[in-house]
Amino acid sequence: MIPANRLLVDSKYYLPHIPTTWQNVFVSFGMNYTEVQDNRDVFEPSTPGYLILNAGAGVSIKSVRFLLTCRNLADKLYYDHLSRLKYYGLYDTGRNIVINVGWQF
Repeated sequence: MIPANRLLVDSKYYLPHIPTTWQNVFVSFGMNYTEVQDNRDVFEPSTPGYLILNAGAGVSIKSVRFLLTCRNLADKLYYDHLSRLKYYGLYDTGRNIVINVGWQF
């Protein structure tokens, strides 16, 4: 149960100040690249490598914050090497879209 080598890249860009009530406007992009794992035990299956793309955006309007994030934009089918569900043929989470509204007080 040795995890595969992984490269995680995340970037967030804050847009210049807009002369409205909008604050902290940003867009973000990310990537998760995982290599093939064939350094394994005798009865442990190897897992192929994969590339996951992520994106997001957010804004604060007065005291309300809105966030939109999407993980696994391409809806890639993959197994994490440490997942116990791979033995049953169940893939990890597909495309995941989250809308978050929060109130700051």
